[in-house]
Amino acid sequence: MPDMGAGRKPAAPACAAGEAGPRAEGRRDDAKIRVLVLTSSTGGGHNARAEAFRAWVRKLYGRAVEVRIDHTLEDSSPWYAFGVNLYNTIQRREPFFHHLYYHVGEVFGSFQRRRIRVGRRYFDRLLRDFRPDVILSVHSILNRGYFRHAKRVLGDRVFCVTYCGEFKGSYGFSRNWVAEEVDLFLGRTPLILESAQKYGLPGHKAKCLGHLLKPSFYDRRMSATERSAYLIERLGLAADRFTLLLATGGAGAQNHAALLDSLLKHAGRLQAIVLCGQSDEVREDLRAWQARHPGFGLAVLPHSDEMGRLLQVASAVVARPGTTTTAEALQSGCPIIFNRIGGTMPQEYCTLRYFRILDLAPCVFAPGEIARRLDPWLTEPETYERYLARFRAAKMADDPEALVAAVLEPALRAAATRRG
Repeated sequence: MPDMGAGRKPAAPACAAGEAGPRAEGRRDDAKIRVLVLTSSTGGGHNARAEAFRAWVRKLYGRAVEVRIDHTLEDSSPWYAFGVNLYNTIQRREPFFHHLYYHVGEVFGSFQRRRIRVGRRYFDRLLRDFRPDVILSVHSILNRGYFRHAKRVLGDRVFCVTYCGEFKGSYGFSRNWVAEEVDLFLGRTPLILESAQKYGLPGHKAKCLGHLLKPSFYDRRMSATERSAYLIERLGLAADRFTLLLATGGAGAQNHAALLDSLLKHAGRLQAIVLCGQSDEVREDLRAWQARHPGFGLAVLPHSDEMGRLLQVASAVVARPGTTTTAEALQSGCPIIFNRIGGTMPQEYCTLRYFRILDLAPCVFAPGEIARRLDPWLTEPETYERYLARFRAAKMADDPEALVAAVLEPALRAAATRRG
């Protein structure tokens, strides 16, 4: 991907940002640009991108832009809420069964191509209450039908944008990402834009600006001294051991204890950081494991807001082939081992295809495979260093400031015209 110029300045002055809450029916501050972000808690990637967008807007534009994040599926209908819960249950317990769920979603999305059939009243009230200038969808089901209805209610003045966080198309890439009424389609990679155009996206509406990650992933990198101090003081680990980060899936999917059992053979050379998500039960189970194996260096953490730092101090991360942790690892330069235990979801194949092209897709299909996968890196450090160099060379030249500016550009122009 070409370098898009990360030094670009925002078009509106930044100032202290505050939390935007719901507004009364019909009220509107015309001096403020309003952005409605449509998301859902199927996994964690969609919400992560929604929060990242809001964080960048606050940093670049302050109170000049109000961002409202809406969980439009689960909040609009009990049927959708059931579907979201089912999605996350399958992801935690039997990822393979998402192949059936995926096809059901594709068929349902086709029914909504021209008209919202479930949750329309909720979305209609949302539009009339908030009256957004821009609608940004970060979820595949929240494009077709939704943009059409928004333009019917608000007119063509509302600017409709899709941000697709997939890495590559083909099986697993939903045709529901592409709505006829979209004004701008942002893709993580050029390969996703190609796939979207096969489903009818006009080329002039497509733009590739890379990841949509929180600003903390673009902060100054930690020095070697800072990394050592973080490992020792913050995590209680050694500074000179190979450090493996075990991440959870967006819905809390994890098999940490089984992986740790396999890693005991490397206890003298390896230590681990494990993320437990929001589950107190998982955290207590892992602390019990830690008590049974006091000689193994282990840091047990709940859901962490310091993922950027954890990926900098880790030698490698083990995670599902989801888009969020994978993108964070790529941006941070931390090699990823894909956890495919229990099967692989259709959407995860989009990630795997991209990394296979780069020859950067090591996978484990059973807990016992993780130790064998790490053997060459631990016994021959030069092998790991060569792989690390290749992984870091694959980092994208993305530009989140330009991405946010592209979403807001028409609204910023309209606001400038009003002021003029």
